[in-house]
Amino acid sequence: MRLLIVGLAGMLGACASSNSFKRQLISAEEKFNEHIGFVLYDPGSGKTLIEFNSARYFTPASNTKIFTFYTALQILGDSVPALKYTISNDSLIFWGTGDPSFLYKQTFTDSRVYDFLRSAPQNLFFSNTNFQTEHFGPGWAWDDYRDTYSAERSPFPLFGNLMELTEKPNRQWATIPSL
Repeated sequence: MRLLIVGLAGMLGACASSNSFKRQLISAEEKFNEHIGFVLYDPGSGKTLIEFNSARYFTPASNTKIFTFYTALQILGDSVPALKYTISNDSLIFWGTGDPSFLYKQTFTDSRVYDFLRSAPQNLFFSNTNFQTEHFGPGWAWDDYRDTYSAERSPFPLFGNLMELTEKPNRQWATIPSL
């Protein structure tokens, strides 16, 4: 997030001189105790316009996430469809779109899909025929299966495809979602 803020600050500060911009990056690096690198390249002229720590090694994934996030926001906007459906006679057949926010306590703020399915007068039928991938992605480490960042993929994730298990004081267990 800090890199994104610094990047946006850089874009806004593009009117300032190169040295002024570099001073802002140095200040941000010191303030956040982070390593910052920046390159602004003009493909038309083939020239580097501004650079700061451009030869320094950075872990690629951290840099790539910023561009992936930005691209996703540009393409998807601030929301994605949670499901697709069709009505046939007395049946509502629905397919998930892989949206992980449905009923997930960290992100669930909009109950329109839940209310739609709950109030549908038709019989509900879920179909997973649109799910054409593996439940675990390439590179998923075996020892990460217990961690929340490594939840299994599915066409219609419920509760983020996670279950929370806690022990109550009376030595009974509570689960979210409830059994």
